[in-house]
Amino acid sequence: MPVWSDKLPSSEIAQLSKPHMSTLELNSILNSMISEHGSKLIFDLGCGIGAQSYFLSKNFPHVEFVGLDYNEKNVAYATNLALNEKSTNLSFEMFDVLSSSQIKARGYSEREIGLISVHTLCCFKNFEPFFDAIIRLEPRWFVVNSLFFNGPLEVLIHIRDSENPTSDDNPDSDFNIFSKELVSDYLGNHGFTVSYSDFYPHNELLRPIDGKRGSFTVSTDFHPRTQFSGPVHLPWSFMRAVKTD
Repeated sequence: MPVWSDKLPSSEIAQLSKPHMSTLELNSILNSMISEHGSKLIFDLGCGIGAQSYFLSKNFPHVEFVGLDYNEKNVAYATNLALNEKSTNLSFEMFDVLSSSQIKARGYSEREIGLISVHTLCCFKNFEPFFDAIIRLEPRWFVVNSLFFNGPLEVLIHIRDSENPTSDDNPDSDFNIFSKELVSDYLGNHGFTVSYSDFYPHNELLRPIDGKRGSFTVSTDFHPRTQFSGPVHLPWSFMRAVKTD
């Protein structure tokens, strides 16, 4: 394992040995999407250190996974992970949604592809650049796990953690919530049919000690296991978008 693992987010390191419940849910969704569309290449946009990509590549050995991230250290760590584990269907590339960078995956434009993205959209203050980048990659379908609201409202949230301070312009501390209605309309205008399935953990998540940052669940009118982090409600949902023929 690369030597700087102690400098990376502990939750991502932990997922290398114990996948998150949201990753297990994504695995189930992918099984359905791959079976339906026969995709042989899947991009993982905002892959971080590659823990999720690695887990999924093991479960779908007949599919090639390419993890994409703008952070050079993440891509280096993930690439070493794939090499150390001798993965034959997993690779990683630098890719910045907000730039004109191109994917180098061989022959990807001639293949029917899918795309997944988890906990990345919520780091953007506007959803349009994120989806525009996805559309440029010309996927047949994509699945996005992010924070969505069932109405015309959008909320921009930035978390300040006094024990782990970052600048206010650091997107990794953003938990922005976008309107299902507005996103669906935008993607519909680009030829995609969109559906949502709200995600709640299968098991209770305990509240962090002393109010520290971290997801936990509370029984509410929404669901017995409604997710929060600190004072913030986290309405996680899986969005599926399929290109209309």
